Amino acid sequence: MQEVNNRVVKARELLLCGDIEGDDYRAIKSECEEKINRLEAKLKAAVNFQTTVEPLWNKAFSNIAQLETLYREGTVEVKRKIVGSMFPENLVFDGCQHRTKRLNEIINIISLIDKELKPKKMGQVV
Repeated sequence: MQEVNNRVVKARELLLCGDIEGDDYRAIKSECEEKINRLEAKLKAAVNFQTTVEPLWNKAFSNIAQLETLYREGTVEVKRKIVGSMFPENLVFDGCQHRTKRLNEIINIISLIDKELKPKKMGQVV
């Protein structure tokens, strides 16, 4: 928004110096005002999005922190939802083993973070 405001200021200076006509200045100013209005609308939408999403994030993080307890003490339906959220495609269980086509991307990321946090062995004797 600052860049657009600077453009209006520069156009005003050019008008005062006689480098551009009044019609050109009005066209530039009108274009800049439209851009500012669009940017302000985007900014307002982003702020509204943050205020509506934040409670959902808090609830999700709380549930993740309690995932083991929720699963252990949950009903069959709760357990099914938890497993279904980790394995978005069909989970096949034959009585001894289970398999699935893919894992939820968030679970993949969490497992990568865990792997990266483990100390790396350097193979050097101290």
